[in-house]
Amino acid sequence: GKYDKTSRFGASVHLAGEIVSEAGIDASSNLAVRTIPRRIGKTLAFADVEIFADDAILLRGTHVKFMPGGFVLDAVGRPELRPVVRWYFDNVVSRWRVNVADRDFGSFDDVFALEDVVVDDVTARAALAVGRDHCNPVGALHGGATCFLAERLSTQVCADLVPTSMRVNLMAASKPGDTVKVEARVLDDRPSAGTTTVAAGITASNGTPTVDAIVRFEDRRVSSRGPS
Repeated sequence: GKYDKTSRFGASVHLAGEIVSEAGIDASSNLAVRTIPRRIGKTLAFADVEIFADDAILLRGTHVKFMPGGFVLDAVGRPELRPVVRWYFDNVVSRWRVNVADRDFGSFDDVFALEDVVVDDVTARAALAVGRDHCNPVGALHGGATCFLAERLSTQVCADLVPTSMRVNLMAASKPGDTVKVEARVLDDRPSAGTTTVAAGITASNGTPTVDAIVRFEDRRVSSRGPS
């Protein structure tokens, strides 16, 4: 059959999101994710993402993927091979992938056991030993995991603020067994406006930068009052 370019796996190169509303959301809320493809080319694919909590919009975001994955990944994305690929993930990959829902974790902080955490007024640093818990099915640090790490370290220097948006660029992959360094530093602080911007990054153990991110925070006590 004709090759369907939309079936390729691809690799995430950019993730961004902005909180729309958190009103009424708690641990009992049911989340739903909707992905809307916008453009798929030979090299890049663009999609919009919406996350709902109990049918109320929680977040809007964008996702950019680099589509050429090499001969093997492009081949297994072909429609005629989907049943075989699905069987492989259900019966082989699922045996070694960690199902967090079946583990006795109290929070994401238990999954991402950060080490060597150092925090001052404007900078936070930590290390993470990358394991299978943190990786996608092809064995690389998951894009969502990099977002969590960037947000978690950024929050360390904005403890009284609420994250409202994030932009993440993924430049290289980390593998299980690698120990990555995560750093966040205050880039712009405007107390009178109630906003703070933090730059975060992840570096592989060999010194290669793998992720850079911008996270924006608000002081709801200030922003709720509006301009004076």
